Amino acid sequence: MATINFYIQSSNKPAGIYVRLRDGVKIDAKTKTKFAINPEDWSTTKGQPKNLKDESFKKLHCDLENLKTDLLKAFNNNIENTTINSQWLKEFINPSQRPKEISNKLVEYIDYYAFTRKTASKKLHIQS
Repeated sequence: MATINFYIQSSNKPAGIYVRLRDGVKIDAKTKTKFAINPEDWSTTKGQPKNLKDESFKKLHCDLENLKTDLLKAFNNNIENTTINSQWLKEFINPSQRPKEISNKLVEYIDYYAFTRKTASKKLHIQS
């Protein structure tokens, strides 16, 4: 079973929060997340902010838990299809800005719109 841990590596203020995904001895991937925290506010034993009563730390903890849930879902869905490594984890945390495919419905609508405009303009020219 895969395990996901959060940790910090430096004493800089603020320190970046890292994520580590492990599954036995075959998978051990880690990368930096987009989150950061001051080291004195981080519990190294629990892998989370110390004071969860503070609103900003509670939100950070919630964001980390959501990331953990999404990461586990992606891991379980891709375990047999792709190689899970640090590069895969980096791509999951910070997806590259690839252009998304245009849906077929949008393309069909544009074609329909162009056709109707063309026929409407022909009707206007004939009537004048």
